[in-house]
Amino acid sequence: MASSKYKLKHLLPDDRPKPSVKAAHKLIWETAKALAGATYENLMGSSNKVYKEMCRRTPSMTPKQREAEFVRLNAPLHLEAARATLAQMLSGPLDSHIKDEIHLALTLDAQLQRMRKKPRWMI
Repeated sequence: MASSKYKLKHLLPDDRPKPSVKAAHKLIWETAKALAGATYENLMGSSNKVYKEMCRRTPSMTPKQREAEFVRLNAPLHLEAARATLAQMLSGPLDSHIKDEIHLALTLDAQLQRMRKKPRWMI
């Protein structure tokens, strides 16, 4: 059964507006997609009800297409978790070039976030 954190109607494809990402660093976006994929595997593997509902809503899709659609719809919901995961990785035992890449991605993404929250108008 889906946990209360993830409501079934918000996770599966339907007629709701599709989430959009205005901007996110590529590394953060890829991490968010991986987290959404792991969420899909966890939900579909732990609950027949969720899997049956997903199949009912998407009868013409293959299992791979269902997973891809789930990831597309839910990756934007995992952006904050992706940022937190990458930030946590900086304190672990990684090569310095990997840490530099993560640090750069987080720095550039933070600049993108600030621009989204406070757009600058040029005249």
